[in-house]
Amino acid sequence: MVVASLERDNNGSSRFRGCTGIREYEFLGKLGEGTFGEVYKARSKRDGSTVALKKILMHNEKDGFPITALREIKLLKMLSHSNILQLREMAVERSKGEGRKKPSMYMVTPYMEHDLSGLLENPAVQFSEPQIKCYMLQLLEGLKYLHGVIPFPKTVPGSVSNLTQNRILHRDMKAANLLISNRGILQIADFGLARPYDEPPPQPGKGGGEAKRDYTTLVVTRWYRPPELLLQLRRYTTAIDMWGVGCVFGEMFKGKPILAGTSDLNQAQLIFNLVGTPSEENMPGWSSLPGCEGRFGGRPDSNVDSYVPTYNGVGEQPRDAYVNNRRDYSRENPSRRRSRSPSFREGSRPADRDLYRR
Repeated sequence: MVVASLERDNNGSSRFRGCTGIREYEFLGKLGEGTFGEVYKARSKRDGSTVALKKILMHNEKDGFPITALREIKLLKMLSHSNILQLREMAVERSKGEGRKKPSMYMVTPYMEHDLSGLLENPAVQFSEPQIKCYMLQLLEGLKYLHGVIPFPKTVPGSVSNLTQNRILHRDMKAANLLISNRGILQIADFGLARPYDEPPPQPGKGGGEAKRDYTTLVVTRWYRPPELLLQLRRYTTAIDMWGVGCVFGEMFKGKPILAGTSDLNQAQLIFNLVGTPSEENMPGWSSLPGCEGRFGGRPDSNVDSYVPTYNGVGEQPRDAYVNNRRDYSRENPSRRRSRSPSFREGSRPADRDLYRR
């Protein structure tokens, strides 16, 4: 029995439903597991749709419900966008005959056949330039929705304002957290490290490189972590997500992570070898950050141009497009990182679904 009413967007797509029993679903197999929990493929007995069930692991029941899961559920309940993974409902599995053991909880989301990291690890998969543009466009549209001020549709009844401000930092942007369907739809997933952001996103070239409050720096997987986090800047902005976008962009061209550091120090060195060592001119205040401590120096200029080979033997144009866009997202000064690029709209097309069936 569903414990909350079904909400719908203006376009008719369903939103968060509430909570139901796990018996409403037929398990079809295990998809994976990790510190976050266990994920299963299942079929809804109500409507026959295929879903993913993410079981929330209670590592220490005395500590209560995991804070990362609470944060993820709270945020996903509020979000509705074609490039953000939808939380359909929660499902409860109550234990029988086990005393006061707490019930198991599952997050119910649409089933997505792939994640970007898994596709890139498959030697049979080679993305074309239009496919890369298509996925980048979807990724940027999803982040624009998370970070920015989004107009309400004019037909939404009873809206007091025509603007809604999400202002959410994802804080774990990486290929493994980007899900892709066989229809070529990309969705941003895993909001366990996400949090609301209290200030307007920085505007490239217009300041706003620091927030007005401190946040933890223990976020973002190392290979996708921007230099300001490695240098322990606590007043960071939405620019940390955009650095991850640049890393994902390069990964789609190269087929593997482009900055695979073995430690935080090594990660910073790899970054500065690629984009140049920070200076007071290109990253004001960097030398006073706790993580700097005079450790870095040497390369003054960006090395992005020589780092990127001609892509897939198709000439210099895709390479130039990569270099220009990668440079936009990998600027050391967070306030100068771009939040989107019009070039991804040029020549992009839906991904070829046959690519994933090899």
